[in-house]
Amino acid sequence: FAETYTEYFSASRQFIQEQKTNPAVWDARQFLFYRYLLLMVDALPLKKVLAPITLCVDFSFGEAYNRMIQKNIEKITEWNIIFKAHVDESVQLILSDIHFVDWPEITQIIWLAPPRPVDWSHFIKTLSALRPHSGEENKVGTAPLSSEK
Repeated sequence: FAETYTEYFSASRQFIQEQKTNPAVWDARQFLFYRYLLLMVDALPLKKVLAPITLCVDFSFGEAYNRMIQKNIEKITEWNIIFKAHVDESVQLILSDIHFVDWPEITQIIWLAPPRPVDWSHFIKTLSALRPHSGEENKVGTAPLSSEK
């Protein structure tokens, strides 16, 4: 859960940790932690939780091809992705079949056409690396809940 649902895991853990002085919650912390975690996963779309990742999809095959790639991305991930048609300073990742030499500071993935399964796998790993993890921001961590009050 910690790696797959980082934001939900951290939020659930933080809430439970904040309840150390509430014996009713603290005594049932393991059960409540997983109950809250599962409720969030079920009821709260990840797109509403995650900070956006800005992605420019720009292949030399044109807009129809770019839209097809974007739709495939939306099918395989529920992350909060903002698609851009052109590269600008807000873009965090460029996905293309050509290298953008004017933007060396932006992470770029160059694909063959059509993309292979290994290309999609690499894309997801790169997105994961760019994804801000709330556990790092709030310093909650992913260790099991301790019994210390």
